[in-house]
Amino acid sequence: MAILLGASLSSFVRKVLIFSFEAGIELEHRNDIVPFPAPAELLAVNPRGKIPGYRDDDIKLGESAVICAYLDRKHGGTGLYPTSAPAYGRALWFDKYAEEELTPAIVKVFFNRVLTKMIGGTPDEDAIQEALTVDQPKVFTYLNEQIGDKEFLVGSQFSIADISTFSPYVNQRMAGEDVDATLYPNLHRYLQQLKTRPSVQRAVEMEGVAL
Repeated sequence: MAILLGASLSSFVRKVLIFSFEAGIELEHRNDIVPFPAPAELLAVNPRGKIPGYRDDDIKLGESAVICAYLDRKHGGTGLYPTSAPAYGRALWFDKYAEEELTPAIVKVFFNRVLTKMIGGTPDEDAIQEALTVDQPKVFTYLNEQIGDKEFLVGSQFSIADISTFSPYVNQRMAGEDVDATLYPNLHRYLQQLKTRPSVQRAVEMEGVAL
């Protein structure tokens, strides 16, 4: 069986888990693998030393976007990537936006509020406030506009765009924050709706998070 390496506290590991649950793909999940420091088992599949890592016989991959795309192709299409070129491109865009803009804005708070305390460190309150007052409003405003009154980010079906956007939200809740329903009503509604999906609930229950 294919093996997914990485603690589910990572939004990128969670993204692959939700993807696999939604598509009905069985993976062995090594939830004990963390990247600090990266163990040899992780470095053997992802020389960058980041999670997730993925091993499937001789196939060794890193990066959540790559792993999800591989799983989609391997299993003959999961329905989680749109088929039309415009929708496909837009889904890939939101996947990338979540990776490079949304996740860093949330992880800055999560790292200081949760991970730093776990290892006995001192949270950087200035970094937390910068994320909450500068980074997150910019990203949340954009997503709030893009979602509008739609059920999903792209087209009429749940897709990789939604998985990538929802996954970091769990870390936001772990850090004791939420998305303000008054400032970002569309985004808040959208996230509350997504959390009811069985695949999402299964992933979140692994971590005991109250959303």
